[in-house]
Amino acid sequence: MIPAPPISLAVLAPTLIVMGAGCLVLLLDLLPPRASKVHLATVALLGVVAALLTSLAAWGGRGRGFRDMVILDNYALFFHVVICYGWSCSCRSTICVAAAWSRVSTTRWCSSRRRACCS
Repeated sequence: MIPAPPISLAVLAPTLIVMGAGCLVLLLDLLPPRASKVHLATVALLGVVAALLTSLAAWGGRGRGFRDMVILDNYALFFHVVICYGWSCSCRSTICVAAAWSRVSTTRWCSSRRRACCS
């Protein structure tokens, strides 16, 4: 019988965190609709920040997994940090724009309805 290789999921931790946050966002999107979906961007932001912190915590260490098919060194962690930082900036700007848009569109809709009702 062929022995099973040791499985080290710590090497894939940042990727698994982002994947878990993405699945959570998809599941939360199935819930009844709200006026705004800012909570989905917030969950995505929290997942990406958790992956960023996991990558920073693993800095300086070396990890190998799945018979050296996945190697976690500072070179790979650098790209994890850059990508997570970019995603977190994108999620944060999405939250800000969505919050501002919901205030503006609600104000415009209410003011246009008042004019239509009053005239």
